[in-house]
Amino acid sequence: MSLYFEDYGFIYDKQIFTKGKAVQLVSGYELFQEFGDFSIEQDVFLKLKKLPTLMYISSTDEIKENKKKNIKNKEATYIKIKPSKTAKELDLFLPVEMFRVVKIPKMNDVLDWIYNNDSLLFPSGWSFFKNELDTVSRYLIRIFQTKPRLLKQVSDITNHLYNTHKAQDIFIYYKTIIKENNVFRSELYNEFNGKTAKKEFIDICQQLNPYWSIGDATSCYILNAKKIFKKIDNISNNERVFRYKNPNSTIMTKKNNEEFEEGVKVLNEKLIKIEKDKMLKDNRFLKELNQEIIDELELTIFNTSSLKNLNSVLITFIDKFNNKRFYLEDFRYYFYVSSYQSVIHNDFVVSRDEAIHTKYLVKDFKVLQNIKYNLNSSYQTFMLKGGIL
Repeated sequence: MSLYFEDYGFIYDKQIFTKGKAVQLVSGYELFQEFGDFSIEQDVFLKLKKLPTLMYISSTDEIKENKKKNIKNKEATYIKIKPSKTAKELDLFLPVEMFRVVKIPKMNDVLDWIYNNDSLLFPSGWSFFKNELDTVSRYLIRIFQTKPRLLKQVSDITNHLYNTHKAQDIFIYYKTIIKENNVFRSELYNEFNGKTAKKEFIDICQQLNPYWSIGDATSCYILNAKKIFKKIDNISNNERVFRYKNPNSTIMTKKNNEEFEEGVKVLNEKLIKIEKDKMLKDNRFLKELNQEIIDELELTIFNTSSLKNLNSVLITFIDKFNNKRFYLEDFRYYFYVSSYQSVIHNDFVVSRDEAIHTKYLVKDFKVLQNIKYNLNSSYQTFMLKGGIL
């Protein structure tokens, strides 16, 4: 009896066998075959037949000579494997000669496939690395940042509010766009080196001025890395340094600056309008809601949720065709405040009386949060004082 596995077109790595590596069992091994002091017997053979195409190394047993020499990168002579990253390992050491290390596709591998191959056929071996390729797909859109028109086009498709796409479909789409527009690799962004924006900034600073320390470059990065939507005023370097040295004056300036507060309010309103307009372009959103529309589509409420950032409430319906329909309504919160301040008049449910209760309307979710915070804070202070105002 022999053991054979289907070839999925994996790319194999010449790296050493270490914990966490993806491996494939080499096909063509027979029952009772020997590997030095190890042989494939009936029970081992049955376990091997049940293994999936791709496995992961869970632990290794290093060569004795390397142990004596205290070599850090010891090549394993035996390994223990598990069927998946989270599965339990098999209680059996197997010789490395029976396996090949499979290369896990990284960002550069995807880029090579996009640029260097005219075929749109997706590598079959990559279908085993869904999580890794999903991560790559989230960052790959950066290749278009040097081409604003293409960036907008691919962003509208791949970052749709409701539609989600598999990594494979995204890669094929990017490849098609690049081919149709005759874009060369040298024209696009390809510097995926795993560095953070902060590390890239520090490296550039030190290239421009070798005398800069890492601390100097880090301080410069912190001074300039302010969120755009929280700072609508442009200031000079002198003013920036002044604010940095005198943080208290900066805080007081912002608090007392009515123009700044008004500018932030206007900006937030514009951002909310932009987001709402994007959603309402979707034909699943109802532009208006009345009894006639409810009867015509036979709408049934499925769910309601608060969209805090948009100060809105999203109502989800199911129509007569069993499709989801949405309606976006402005956030409104009504509550009543009693003119009686004593606990004895407010510690139980009472009927609403216009002579006693005043009705309030809140249209901003942040205002409601502040009210709740102040009420809880007042209650805690009241209780800590033993119930005495």
